[in-house]
Order: sequence, then structure tokens, then C-alpha cells
Amino acid sequence: MGSSAPWWSAAITSLISVLGVLVTQWMANRRERRRNHFERHQQTEERRSTIYADYIRAANRLRRIRDWSESGDRVSIVDEFHASVGSVELVADEPVRECAELSGRAAERLARVAPGNPRESAVVDEAMKDLEHAVEATKKAMRAELGTTVSQHR
Repeated sequence: MGSSAPWWSAAITSLISVLGVLVTQWMANRRERRRNHFERHQQTEERRSTIYADYIRAANRLRRIRDWSESGDRVSIVDEFHASVGSVELVADEPVRECAELSGRAAERLARVAPGNPRESAVVDEAMKDLEHAVEATKKAMRAELGTTVSQHR
């Protein structure tokens, strides 16, 4: 009593089964790589958002300094701002890095000129405007990088 199917049909069936397993495994691996890539991207964006928020918070504290003659508070706020600029430079794309560097230089200039001059002096006013402009440019670049916008109603 012999089998009614040709001998090679069992080999073809086995080959198709093995190919099916391989294709299924390849698709599962591909899906896993995509999910891992998406999760890493999400984590990077969350880290950027946190660092950018810290930068904005530090910039706001710096812009609110009223008395530049009290060195302790001023120095810690300027140091905090520079630390936030450094963090931004580590995670940001080039346009944001460039703007953050400009804001860091503007803060250095403000910290240099403000202590010896009254807050209303032209040199302090100009340095503060440079800082304001650099921070706003940085925030705009951050929004573009993160793909967010903000309402113009202030």
C-alpha cells in the first residue's frame, strides 16, 4: 500500500511551512523594531520638551531680575540659565542650538554690564533687549523643532 501523493508534495508542504514561519518571524521582528524606534523617539521628544521647559523657566527668572547689585541671587540665576543653555545644546537640532548659544552670549553680556549700571540705563536696556530677542528666537526654533505652535493672543 503506497501513498497516493507524490513523494515531493511532502517536501513542498514542509518547505512552505518553514517559509511561513520565517516570514512570520521576520514580520514580528520588523514590528518590534518599529515599536522600539517609536518609543525611543517619544522618549527623546519628552526629554527635549522637559529640557526646553527648564530653559524657558530659567530665561524667565533671568529676565525678572530687578536688582543686579545683589550678587548672590543674580549669580545663581545666571548660572542656572547657562546650565539650561548647555542642556539645550546637548539635545537640540542645529537651529535651536544656534539660538540657545546666542541667548547664552546675551545673558553673559547682560550679567557683565548690569551690575555697574542702573536698570533703566541704555546699556542695560540694550542688553536686556538682546536677551529678550535671543530667548524669543530660541523659543520659536524650539516650537518648530517640536512641531508645535502657540497662540499669538497674549
